Amino acid sequence: MKLRHKITGGLLCVFLLSVFMGAYSLFAVLRINNMKSELNLITELNDQVKGHVIAHHNWRYNIFFAFTYGEEFAGGLDPDTCGYGLWYHGSYARQFEDVRVSELLRAIDQPHRDMHVQGAAALQLRAEGRIEEAQQLLQDVVLPAGADAIVYLTALSYRFDELRMVQSDAIDVVVQRTIIFNIIISAASLLVFVVIYCSVTFKRL
Repeated sequence: MKLRHKITGGLLCVFLLSVFMGAYSLFAVLRINNMKSELNLITELNDQVKGHVIAHHNWRYNIFFAFTYGEEFAGGLDPDTCGYGLWYHGSYARQFEDVRVSELLRAIDQPHRDMHVQGAAALQLRAEGRIEEAQQLLQDVVLPAGADAIVYLTALSYRFDELRMVQSDAIDVVVQRTIIFNIIISAASLLVFVVIYCSVTFKRL
C-alpha cells in the first residue's frame, strides 16, 4: 500500500473516530439532561410530600386541641380542596410511572378522605351539643385516619428518596461510561496517529 493511501486511510479513521466520539458525547449529554430533569422532578415532589406530612401532623394536633379546649378549628375539612387534595389532583404525581408511588397514592386516599369528612362530622356533632359522640368519632375514626394518612405519606416520601438515589446513581453511571468511552476513542485515535507517524518516518529512513 502506498504511503499516501496509508496516511489518507489513517486520517479518515481518526476523523471517523472523532465524529463517533462527538456523536456519542452529544447523545450522552442529552440523556444526562433528561435524567437530571427527572431527578429535579422527583426531588420537587418529595419536598412537597414532606410538606404534606408536616401539615397533616399539624392538622391532627389542631383538631385534637380544638376538641380538648373547646376552640374553633381552622383546618381544612374538604379532602379535595385541602393542601394535599389540590396537590394530588394538580401535580404530576398521579402520572408518575412507578408502581409503588401509585400504590401509596391509592392507599392515602381513603384515610385522608376519612380524616377530613369525619372530622367535619365530629365538629358538627360538637356544634349540636353531642359532645360525647363527637369525642368518640374523633378518637375512633378521625385521629386514627389521620395517623394512617401520615404513615402512607411518609412512605411516599421514602419512595421518592429511593427513586432520587436510583436516578442519581444512574446519572453517575452514564457520566462514567461516557468518560471511559471518550478515553478509549482518544487512545485509538492516538494509536492511529502514531502508526501514521511511524510509517512516514520509517519510509523516509
